[in-house]
Amino acid sequence: MKRNSKIGLYLCAGLLMFSSCAKDDGPSIDDYFLNYEIPDVEPPAGLQLGAYYMNLGGGGMNAEKYARLKQPLDYANSILGANVIPMLSSVNYPEEGSKATDAPYPMNPNNEEFIAIAQQQVDWALQAGLDFFILPNCNTSMGKYPNVLGDTAFVNVVTGRRDVTGKAANDPACGALVDLKGLKYVISVNMNNFNNQPTALKAEEGGRVEEVQDVVSTRPLKYQTRLQRFNDIFKRIADYFSDPNYFKVDGKPMVVIIAADKTHSLDSKKLYADMRAYVKEERGYDMFLVARQGAFTPPGRYQYYFVGNVDALCCETMYKQTNYNRSQMYPQLIDQNWAYFQSFLSSNFGHEFIPTVSPAFNWYVENLQNYAQYPLVVRNKDTFKTLCNVAKRNLGRHPIVFVDSFNDWNTNTAIEPTDPAYGDGYGTEYLDFVRAQFKR
Repeated sequence: MKRNSKIGLYLCAGLLMFSSCAKDDGPSIDDYFLNYEIPDVEPPAGLQLGAYYMNLGGGGMNAEKYARLKQPLDYANSILGANVIPMLSSVNYPEEGSKATDAPYPMNPNNEEFIAIAQQQVDWALQAGLDFFILPNCNTSMGKYPNVLGDTAFVNVVTGRRDVTGKAANDPACGALVDLKGLKYVISVNMNNFNNQPTALKAEEGGRVEEVQDVVSTRPLKYQTRLQRFNDIFKRIADYFSDPNYFKVDGKPMVVIIAADKTHSLDSKKLYADMRAYVKEERGYDMFLVARQGAFTPPGRYQYYFVGNVDALCCETMYKQTNYNRSQMYPQLIDQNWAYFQSFLSSNFGHEFIPTVSPAFNWYVENLQNYAQYPLVVRNKDTFKTLCNVAKRNLGRHPIVFVDSFNDWNTNTAIEPTDPAYGDGYGTEYLDFVRAQFKR
């Protein structure tokens, strides 16, 4: 009897072991934290939509890049062209080689033809539902405020403040002007330019903003502190704040600080607080500062650079990154990052995160030497729609989304129309697509 009971126990134990093995086949994809669908999200009322607007002239894009942009996608021969031509190119250059150009279309703010080009782009921006353009930087010239460097002439013409000869809009002799028709604009500051002009500002060599004096003239010898130049850059931009077309958040003019993590200082909180006070005293405005950092870089990394000193953060397009594993897990990985960004910034600093969406990404056009480091994101409306939904899932207190970009053909992130008769051209489809995603 005892022998039979032992046999029964052994049989039961064996059956239990068999049944447990049969049910547990190891890890399941259903348990993976990135295995979920991104739902469609309705945009909130009043969402504000901005797009980076590039100056492709003056070396912004050269003939070699433009040639690669037009190439078809051919993996077998390591050709990763976008196979498109901007629509304005086909209008201005209907025949191949009919006019030499370093850009896909002329963008010289000193030429009369630029007015018509910029006006068409403004009209297209409004069709896309954009509320504002994010324009290139306007820096101060060393020791010569209010003389300027950078893209000031470009900004003045695009915003309708001056004609192509430099005459102000209120000058009776002023020529044709761009009409923004309600489209607003934001001016950016590029800290890479600030740190490298006239000499590189390197923290490891003791080159912090508060410690450097730059030579601005040798006859006679004159200096300007880098700290004063930092303040004057923002004061120079503040010259535009009274323009009713300048975009504001709660009455505060927005300024986007590109490469904010490149500015080294002894005390970043004091640096930004003093600069804000300087601009307020000189121009009477509080600012809404947005710092832009690299893709997939945690904001806590820059707590002693700018986090805690600005009002909001954004990233470069999340597609501009070199980890191929990440590219296999878009868009869920982006969704997780943005959710963390919003939570971290809100709970620790009271800041908000502004999502940035792009329809594609192609480093092959920008740089033939190292394009393989950056995963290619081919233009696809389904993929873009999902990323737009990720953005709408991760909005801040002020519902704002950036589009990178309106016309950056160097990386094929543009939503600007392309010639539908050439290659993979899509006409004006992306304008209507963006409006449908972000406007009710």
